[in-house]
Amino acid sequence: IELSNGILKKAYYPWMKDAFRLSLFSSARRQELPHIKWNDIHPNSETGELWGGVLMLQDIKITTIQKSRKVIIRPIEINMDLAEFLIEKGYSQHTGQDKYIIDPEETMKRETIKNILSNSFAHYISFVTTKATKLSFECLRKTWFTGCTKAVGLETASKMGGHKSPV
Repeated sequence: IELSNGILKKAYYPWMKDAFRLSLFSSARRQELPHIKWNDIHPNSETGELWGGVLMLQDIKITTIQKSRKVIIRPIEINMDLAEFLIEKGYSQHTGQDKYIIDPEETMKRETIKNILSNSFAHYISFVTTKATKLSFECLRKTWFTGCTKAVGLETASKMGGHKSPV
């Protein structure tokens, strides 16, 4: 990627595809995504399966807006897509670990990963021809809301997404 100041930056990292998929399946915002850990995942208490379990997502945006010292958690029900993704990424080997899902061995700061996600998504989506409004990383979250709203209704989807009222 060439930045406005002419500096070239890398647009691809091995964890990029996983980050995009995790955002699409979890409704995580770009600032929340790099912070998701394996121990944030809680399987269904009745069946022990991932599907129907809960991802305890840190709602960093709301925590920041409210200037809260306590981290606000937004529980996200684990749907089939998210469950399959987590299993594919090695859930059985990482169950309960205090280890990041997205590039756990990365040495860069989580804030840097957040910025890379935005810039890289913008770079790659620029190759897509569309007459619609400009697409951004936030569109992954909006796609999750659309599917969730169809499954559980607008009011429940809004609560799951961390909104006080229906969007």
